[in-house]
Amino acid sequence: MRKLITILIITLAAISCGRIKDAHNTLNDIETFINERPDSALTILDSFDTSLLENKSVWAHHSLLHAQAKDKCYIDETNDSLMTQVVNYYEGKRDKEKLFKAYYYLGRIQYNAGNYTESMLSYTKAEQLIDKVNDDFFKGLLYAQLGMLNQMYYDYTKSMAAYVSAQTFFIRMQVK
Repeated sequence: MRKLITILIITLAAISCGRIKDAHNTLNDIETFINERPDSALTILDSFDTSLLENKSVWAHHSLLHAQAKDKCYIDETNDSLMTQVVNYYEGKRDKEKLFKAYYYLGRIQYNAGNYTESMLSYTKAEQLIDKVNDDFFKGLLYAQLGMLNQMYYDYTKSMAAYVSAQTFFIRMQVK
């Protein structure tokens, strides 16, 4: 009987691990087309099996992609509590690219809520990670946002420098 229970537990764990791996693969696939087809990505993310979100890494990746898809679909999120949790999760991990994106989307959400100072702080934390990020598109987005915020605070020198950086990253992205 004890062997049967042990075999059952191992089997369930294997099935669960397989489902989690499938969930990660699905999220990685969504990442490949989210910028071009954010509405499709949002539909898939909204229909995601919630039982898989009990795994912290799946939950964090899903939440990050969900914020990205909503932002790309012009759905302005204003509650930053979920993205704050995502940032906290990725701060304890090695994936600096996802941490960068988490700070970026935390900044976007804070901006949407009118919390411009908090937004600037989140963008600044993302900027500190910029050397660990390979995605020129996101680097350009970050600097475009920093340019806009600095412009709002009438710091035109910093604003122009940020816009020039954004342009540089967007041009570099197209050359590749």
